Amino acid sequence: MIVHWGGSKLGLQRRLALLGDVSQLSNPRFGAGRTIARTMEKTLAFFRASHCILLTHDTSTGNWTLRTLRKDDTCEHVSIETIGRIAESPLMALPADCTVLSNHLPWPLSQLYAQSHVFKAAANGWHAEDEEGTQRCEAITDMLEARAFISAPLPMRLGEGRVFVSSRDGLFNKADALFLSHLMEQIFPTIETIEVLDRMASEAASAERLKFALDLHDTAVQPYIGLRMGLCALRRKAAADNPLSEDIDKLASVAEGVIADLRRYAGEVRQSANSSSGLVLPQLHRQAARIKGLYGIDIAVAVDGPLQVDDRVGAEVLQMVGEGLNNICKHTHARHGSVRIACRNGWLQLSIENEACDESFTQFRPRSITERATALGGRAQVRQCESGGTAVLVEIPI
Repeated sequence: MIVHWGGSKLGLQRRLALLGDVSQLSNPRFGAGRTIARTMEKTLAFFRASHCILLTHDTSTGNWTLRTLRKDDTCEHVSIETIGRIAESPLMALPADCTVLSNHLPWPLSQLYAQSHVFKAAANGWHAEDEEGTQRCEAITDMLEARAFISAPLPMRLGEGRVFVSSRDGLFNKADALFLSHLMEQIFPTIETIEVLDRMASEAASAERLKFALDLHDTAVQPYIGLRMGLCALRRKAAADNPLSEDIDKLASVAEGVIADLRRYAGEVRQSANSSSGLVLPQLHRQAARIKGLYGIDIAVAVDGPLQVDDRVGAEVLQMVGEGLNNICKHTHARHGSVRIACRNGWLQLSIENEACDESFTQFRPRSITERATALGGRAQVRQCESGGTAVLVEIPI
């Protein structure tokens, strides 16, 4: 009896710990996708299962999204597949409002006990599946190549879905299935809220970009166009031997270049970039050009592969780069530096380096950069480069 109650206490403590961990995963900065992936990772580890499968239906597009995570994989390795129609799949053959438990029992237990059970909230209890329900569960078991699985519906306001947790070796019980259902009831309303907030933020950012682009055209581009037209008119009035003709031509050329730059920048701001790095990379080059113009320091910008970041994380990265470059200008005598950024294994890696100079390397903590990285769930550190320079390294989960 003592062993039984002790085991029950440990089980309850593990469930409370998982609920606490899951409640802390819902950070809007990371988006709904990462929250779902981390939830799947935690769920898979808790049940010591072989697979965790999440199937969701977006009613606005009609598409199904299938997410799969295998044992010993991290959340960065969640397989995501978009499917047009999945009505014929055994995964969607289960009743929409039921929690299901299915164990493949060996003979002769399979003849003595029901292998599949279903829990309906309206019926307020468990009951054994009928022959048709048992066949549905067997089809799912064969599809997942599992000995047992539990499944629960997802409480989605804007769609429908179901989660499956399967095991090739172990068995599940009714308490496991009910806890899985409770876990989904806790986390998925928060995930949908994150999706709404993310959509609102993206729409607001797009509207702000459009407004800014229009304002830029009216307040900056138009005056330069007027200046260019005035210079052209002045050039036509000047005689051929006027000593100022060459200077006027140069000013007109400069005005033409500024107009082209402003129009290009307005176009970049107005339209959504094809990749998430569409606005980050040009801004990095502009920051490097600003440092070159003000301080004469050459900053090399390198981006390895596509940047899989949203607008908010991208804005924070640009702030950290700006602060790092300002530190190079104010606290060192370096004439060269570099900014390197990449996305690897679910992490955004940022490196801000400066060349070795007369100052000796001193360990320090860039407070603002560290605080920004910590707020995003990441970390920042300072180390000495092989060349003797200083590097600020930032890692942020994405």
